[in-house]
Amino acid sequence: MKNRLPNDTAITEGPLQPDISVDTDCAQKGVMPTSTGPRLLRQARSSDIEEIVRVHMISFPNFFLTILGRAFLTELYRSILGDPAGTIWVASTGGRLLGFVAGTWEPAR
Repeated sequence: MKNRLPNDTAITEGPLQPDISVDTDCAQKGVMPTSTGPRLLRQARSSDIEEIVRVHMISFPNFFLTILGRAFLTELYRSILGDPAGTIWVASTGGRLLGFVAGTWEPAR
């Protein structure tokens, strides 16, 4: 039940919304840049954690988890990724992480 989508799912129609290509200047202005080209939706790998944390920190600058810092977020997303009940999916284009979603299949745990 954990894998409801294939490991790599190509998205070929329309832009991803919001497109979080994480241009710091755009993020500070509250403008979401657009991207072109093929997009890929796939399960996250441990090598994605640094980029996931970067996107989180820019996307949620005043959120309480962000205030806890980069080291905390790194451990949080590593824990979710390593937990059998956890799941993280990333969207990317051209090797650049656009966004992610993280959660658990067992929220009561």
